[in-house]
Amino acid sequence: MKKIFLIVLILALAGAAVWFFFLRGGVEKADGYEFVSITRGDILNTASSTGELEPIGAVEIGTQVSGTVDTVFVDYNDIVKKGQLLVIIDTTVLSTHCRDARNSLSKAKAQYELSKLEFENEAKLFDRKLTSEYKLNVARTSMKIDRASYSSAQIALDRAKQNLGYAIIASPIDGMVINRNVEPGQTVAASLSSPTLIVIAQDLSQMRILASVDESDIGLIDTGMTAHFEVPAYPDSTFEGRVTQIRLQPKVVSNVVNYTVVIEASNTHNLLMPGMTATIDFLLDEKRDVAMVSNMALNFQPSRGVMASMREKFSKAHAEDGGDSSAPKPPKSSTDSNSTARQGDSTTPGAGTNSFRAMPSDMAILWTLDSKGELSPIPVRKGATDGRNTEIIALRDEIEEGTKIVVKMPEAESGKASNPFMPRGHGGRR
Repeated sequence: MKKIFLIVLILALAGAAVWFFFLRGGVEKADGYEFVSITRGDILNTASSTGELEPIGAVEIGTQVSGTVDTVFVDYNDIVKKGQLLVIIDTTVLSTHCRDARNSLSKAKAQYELSKLEFENEAKLFDRKLTSEYKLNVARTSMKIDRASYSSAQIALDRAKQNLGYAIIASPIDGMVINRNVEPGQTVAASLSSPTLIVIAQDLSQMRILASVDESDIGLIDTGMTAHFEVPAYPDSTFEGRVTQIRLQPKVVSNVVNYTVVIEASNTHNLLMPGMTATIDFLLDEKRDVAMVSNMALNFQPSRGVMASMREKFSKAHAEDGGDSSAPKPPKSSTDSNSTARQGDSTTPGAGTNSFRAMPSDMAILWTLDSKGELSPIPVRKGATDGRNTEIIALRDEIEEGTKIVVKMPEAESGKASNPFMPRGHGGRR
């Protein structure tokens, strides 16, 4: 029990450390407020998968004849040329078959020549009316049968020679030996299927990955898309490839439908090896050097009390301006936005920009402290996101890098937090 408790404690501390350094990274505190800064950087939206590296154009070399392996001329990683001798299978039995087929051919040839001579004699006698037509037909038929036997014997000899040639295995391409499944003295049987003796990779300067992508992500992948991947052998290196094919044949693994995505990558430095496991990130969206903010800032929700105070100040400012319609209106809370929606007041700026019902899904409100130390809204449009940070686009004034955005209020001011842009009955979800 002590050991189990110790393990649980270690895991809890590790989780807290991850939360603090990654999820709360960059958070500043002052006077009870917590802030994050608007920064500029890169937003990379990715989908992850795994796959196995394999060479492009690998050829599995087998044998079409059975027998005992006599000699193997190559080993792993050997560079071979097209036509180079690789393996020789014992030719004793195959040579015997060739001699037997040759003898059968000689016998069939002699029989055919005899039948042909008899037919010619019968034809001369028939012309002189010294034999019957029946005997002539019998001689003709016998000659045709022997001619067919002679042709079959020729084919049998050709087959025996071809099988003898199959015992001498040469490389069909230029490449490198990446696998050798045979040793001298080993017996190979090709009765049912051709056994693989040697695998030759045509070109290891180009590799491909067969990635297994879940059906929920396959709709985001497209040919030509960039993919970054890592392999355990080089944890500090990131390699780049490109999607060349999406295979439509599904594979069900643990009741999950997956599709095979083919990624081709350059291997000019010969660091990637066949069989390596690759962890792939498909680059779905990429934004470089854009203004961005932590997602914590987008999820910040001022309390109802703060919103009510802000509306009161805006109302006083509006009254002092003599009801000037151009004066800014306060952000609407959920209650006000509901009543506005019921009254059909579509001209109220608050209802148009701060009401959850009216605000488009790609818009958000950031909150900062003005020169008086009071909350001030900044409407922005949301762009790409990587799950931790989101690109923001200014709707009014230019967004300055380094602007501090509120992510948490002092407990005394926040009270019971609520989302001012969420109508009642939504359970607090955005």
